Amino acid sequence: MAASDPRMIKLESIAIGAVGTAGEMGTTLTTVDKIVPGSAIVIFEPGSDIDHFIEDSEFPDVSVTGKSVRRFEFATRKTSGANFLLAFGGSNDTTAAIWRAPQTAATELIRSVEMISAVYDSTKLTFEIVRAKLASSGNFPFTETDTGTIKFAGKILNPTTVCAPIVITAVTT
Repeated sequence: MAASDPRMIKLESIAIGAVGTAGEMGTTLTTVDKIVPGSAIVIFEPGSDIDHFIEDSEFPDVSVTGKSVRRFEFATRKTSGANFLLAFGGSNDTTAAIWRAPQTAATELIRSVEMISAVYDSTKLTFEIVRAKLASSGNFPFTETDTGTIKFAGKILNPTTVCAPIVITAVTT
């Protein structure tokens, strides 16, 4: 099995960063590590149909397919200031190890995201998401039985330049 017959097994890495200055895929991305096993997923949802009926018929006369949604999710156990900054914005003082939340409650974060699968039979898949709107959340229990997690959820948006919103590449290693 080679790049012509790839399989996606597990995860190698996830990186997030600013969208390129001309609206292209960002080139300066920060790797998010300590990913919660099984939490990373890319989802292509089908468009929902709107059916229009006519009298005395149990079948639609016209069926219009709506827009589909493409999104992704993953979670990390690393609750560092750098990851808080990636997920929620704000500011991160690395010298004093202090993260500060943004002044506004709702901060819109538009980022480029790269997800790379683990190698399987000499091939891995690279997902390059040019522009995504992040909506992150956190769960921080003060217990001995669970760890804090930051959950990243993103909706894939249309790029602001002429390029594909997501590019999936099979890479032979």
